[in-house]
Amino acid sequence: MSNSRLKSFYQRWERLEEAKKANGDEMKGEGHDTKAVRAAFRRVAAFEVAEKKEEIEGHEALVEQYFAALTRDTREGGAE
Repeated sequence: MSNSRLKSFYQRWERLEEAKKANGDEMKGEGHDTKAVRAAFRRVAAFEVAEKKEEIEGHEALVEQYFAALTRDTREGGAE
């Protein structure tokens, strides 16, 4: 990785950190408990990851069902 590319990543990271701080300052200014809000944000993110994992697992199960149906004739030695 080139030095300029690494610096670019660092600058983006720095801007994100500044934006996170500004967001926290704004929430605090409106009277929110930022520690509790961040904990809620983490919980929502974890929930979304778990939900996505369930979707993927459900999709994989459906793919397996379709695959089994499509290959049944081959395994049973017959054709429909």
